[in-house]
Amino acid sequence: VPEKPSDIFLEGKALHHCVGTYIPDVAQGTTNILFLRKTEAPTLPFYTIEVRANEVQQIHGINNCSLTTPSAVSFVTEWIKAKALSVRAGVLPATA
Repeated sequence: VPEKPSDIFLEGKALHHCVGTYIPDVAQGTTNILFLRKTEAPTLPFYTIEVRANEVQQIHGINNCSLTTPSAVSFVTEWIKAKALSVRAGVLPATA
């Protein structure tokens, strides 16, 4: 979970996607932004997750790439189940 708004901005800058534009929504409590990191590189942006109203809205990596890394897909799929979240259609690969 980002600690401050600038973390969200820097995530978007590093991954070349628009998550920085979600800062007002996070501040208002209408959406949540989470950062997925590799264990061996905990400070390096990998994927960004948006959760709104207990539903995963989107997951994007660099240049808005979809979640495709097999270990990340597996982790996120298990995390979604553990948190009892729903998932917007098309967010996860068809095989997940």
